[in-house]
Amino acid sequence: MLEAIEIGQQISGTRLEWDYSETNRIGDHLWWISDNGKFMAHYPAWQLQYDVRGIMQEMYEQNLERWQQKKH
Repeated sequence: MLEAIEIGQQISGTRLEWDYSETNRIGDHLWWISDNGKFMAHYPAWQLQYDVRGIMQEMYEQNLERWQQKKH
């Protein structure tokens, strides 16, 4: 999350307001698997197309107009 917050601030040029809580929210992932090794062994031609920054950049660009309208 800290990485995503930093990237979001860089992309938007805005300091994000956030706070940290040890308490899980309803629906939060309790664990996460990020090793694609077995999948890639079965599908060697497959390649990731987006990294975290790319995904967040696209989300920002797709929503910027809507977010700007809410400010006014």
